[in-house]
Amino acid sequence: MKSLPLIALLLALPAVAAAKDTPTKQRPPAGMAEAAMMAHDKPKSESWTYKKQGLSLAPYSKIIIDKTVIYNGPDAQFGKISAADQAQFGEYITAEIEIEVQKKFPVVQTAGPGTLRLRVTLLGVEATAGGVATVTHVLPMGLALNALKSVAGKSGTMTGSLLFAVEVWDSQTNELLYAAVRRKSPGAMDIPATVSTGDTVKEVAKDLGRDIADRLDKAQHPAS
Repeated sequence: MKSLPLIALLLALPAVAAAKDTPTKQRPPAGMAEAAMMAHDKPKSESWTYKKQGLSLAPYSKIIIDKTVIYNGPDAQFGKISAADQAQFGEYITAEIEIEVQKKFPVVQTAGPGTLRLRVTLLGVEATAGGVATVTHVLPMGLALNALKSVAGKSGTMTGSLLFAVEVWDSQTNELLYAAVRRKSPGAMDIPATVSTGDTVKEVAKDLGRDIADRLDKAQHPAS
């Protein structure tokens, strides 16, 4: 009988984790200078993209990674997360991206020819229910549910997410090459990411850093 409340909680999790209606499903962030240049990738999604026509990253062999910016526009999505925590999360993001990118691509500090400049703007954070989220990943019923979500490419139950923008410029000319808004969660089976919101932020930043590194590496070493 003591297990009934927990079972009831697990059964209710899909409803709790339902996607929220957010401003970025209707328009790109109002406070971003590049907002007017971005196109909606899919109706009702939070995915917006601008890409310079004919863009090739092959001529670029180095990258500058700017400090992560904390968005303060009217449509920022931080809920009850404090300004201090937002700043800490920004530091996590910068550090994790730099660690992952420099594994495959030179990270430098000086602008010049053949050098990109990348900046991430943290637009919002959906908090992780620390402890509860971890329990839902390790108990049999929750494990099964999250395994199904993992196969479907969805985030885990009670696990938060990051809403962010990525912008890339030519560091020498300051020409905007690419800009995108995305929401990202850790994988449904990523248990370390469920311990706290900070851990969620770190895991998402690691994934983003790996993705950036892979894209840059492929541009330099295209498949034959």
